[in-house]
Amino acid sequence: MLLYPQKDRISSKFGYVDETGAFVIEPQYDEAFPFFDGKAFVEKDCKWGFIDERGHFVVKLQYLWRTEDGLAEIKILDKWGYVDYVQGNVAIKPLFDETRSFKDGTAFVKVGNKWGIIDKTGRLVVCPKFDEVGEFDCLLIAKEGGSYEFINSSGQIIKNPRFHSYDSFYDGLAAVEVGRKYGYIDVQGKFVIEPQYDEARHFHNGLAIVNVDGKYGFIDSTGKIVVDFLFDYANDFYEGLACVRVEGKYGYIDMTGRFKIVPQFDNAYDFREEYASVKIGDKYGYINQKGIIVITPQFDDAFEFCEDLALIIINDKWGYIDKSGQIVIQAIYDEAHYFHDNIAVVKTNGKYGYIDKTGRFVIDPIFDSCDTAPFKDDDSYFHDGLTAVEIGKKWGYINRRGVLIIQPKFDNAYRFEKGIAVVRIGNTWSYIDEKGKPYHGDYDEFDSKHGSYFGSAQESARSGWDMIAGDAGFDSCDSESIGEWLGFD
Repeated sequence: MLLYPQKDRISSKFGYVDETGAFVIEPQYDEAFPFFDGKAFVEKDCKWGFIDERGHFVVKLQYLWRTEDGLAEIKILDKWGYVDYVQGNVAIKPLFDETRSFKDGTAFVKVGNKWGIIDKTGRLVVCPKFDEVGEFDCLLIAKEGGSYEFINSSGQIIKNPRFHSYDSFYDGLAAVEVGRKYGYIDVQGKFVIEPQYDEARHFHNGLAIVNVDGKYGFIDSTGKIVVDFLFDYANDFYEGLACVRVEGKYGYIDMTGRFKIVPQFDNAYDFREEYASVKIGDKYGYINQKGIIVITPQFDDAFEFCEDLALIIINDKWGYIDKSGQIVIQAIYDEAHYFHDNIAVVKTNGKYGYIDKTGRFVIDPIFDSCDTAPFKDDDSYFHDGLTAVEIGKKWGYINRRGVLIIQPKFDNAYRFEKGIAVVRIGNTWSYIDEKGKPYHGDYDEFDSKHGSYFGSAQESARSGWDMIAGDAGFDSCDSESIGEWLGFD
């Protein structure tokens, strides 16, 4: 009897129908592939496995997301390999201690404590020899013998010299360390600025802070010194001014390095919305860009303005002030965050909720945790209309009215970007859409479109999170029969 995957219009679940169109295996799967040699690959609750023609799981497997050309990573008996989820068979036998997704026809695999490279037949293109591996923008990176190097898919070094640490790419350049000195490379791995600095930060608005002999200055993307090495501390430019420290006091310079506000403060933050928080003695207040005190120092701590309101702390409680210095939302919260789109996250009595600019709760404090939106001018708590919240140690998603759109069932949940979010159940990671349904699009294309979301090689979903799927489980099978079924020798 031939069976075909069919989506039920009412439940939106997949089942299998016979040639008459009648369901033989009831709709229950989030995704279903055709039968091949009596087995079909199905997904349910973000977990993948194989069923037989009676709908029984022959082997339950947990997977990472699919890789290119129909391959997905699997774990069987504590070893990793790759399954062809279209044809329903093991493409590369589980022989490895760890694996990474295929890209451009090759994948990193780990044997013991060393990494190598295999092709899609499972053949070792590079014997295991690397201590660490990952992707660095469009480059492959590997660590061997205490230093990093760029390699191609055949394991050949494509750029020299080796380097000992590296930062993320910003404005097309990344800081790397060679022989205890820092320089900058482009996305091809070529040095644009030779290693010469004792410390090097990432580029911001065309300038980078670097350190020589304990003093900080600024360079442009060609390595030209824009602001000389004069400061004991320096931060990036915001609104045309950078906060610097000289002999224990903080002030502000313009982009020529000239002091616009002479060092006089005991601590200071960046300018935002034309005001900066500064510390005089043991209290914080605010100055304008001329260095004039506009809000008298009176707070235990005070932070940047965002949407015309600033966070302040009084007696370990958080509140908000306006630009006249008036407390517009009393300091009553155990924790508070910046306003974005006229709402802010606050914590009270151990629970998180959302308030408006009058201090009224627009979403009641009922959550154990939530996305607290790091400070950025263009940031928001809600992405694609949803934000992640935690209830009872499980994560789900609410809309701006506080309505649960995706029920809490995930152990981790990340922000939506272009309608897609990364989630984890147990040790299994996957993508979901805005309805909480598994996403089955082109993941490599999705990754390339969302580089800023996944971040650098150190922070990306593939390299930084070290997504390792969970233990395999088996129904009505012993290890010998499983091995025979999978085609092991």
